[in-house]
Amino acid sequence: MFQMTVDTDRALVDVLVRGLIAGDEAARYVAELNQAMVALQSASSYVMFFHVVDAPIQPQETVAMMASQKATMRKARAIAILTGSSPVRMQIRRLFTQPYVRLVESRDEGLAWIFDGIDPSLDAVTSMAG
Repeated sequence: MFQMTVDTDRALVDVLVRGLIAGDEAARYVAELNQAMVALQSASSYVMFFHVVDAPIQPQETVAMMASQKATMRKARAIAILTGSSPVRMQIRRLFTQPYVRLVESRDEGLAWIFDGIDPSLDAVTSMAG
């Protein structure tokens, strides 16, 4: 289960994931993400915030679908991901390898990263994975 909102004034895609995203819900996720990109097409750049503290590890089919979608999307300026459990964090690191992605410990820390460029206390995803 997820909720996605788009703030066109701040060019922000805000995603809250609370449960499994599979089957029809995974297709709805991709459709909403596409709608978000359409809503932000006039913005020169956009940012994303993911809140996945209450999310379990996602099925491999869902991860593959998200990776495929990510490959076709316009590059975000910055992405912040608020994670929960260690296994979810590991899955996130495998999916998000871009140097402009940060795992954060709070919403405030994430917003400071995506809007103000203030690097959080955690390292970049790519350096954490390697």
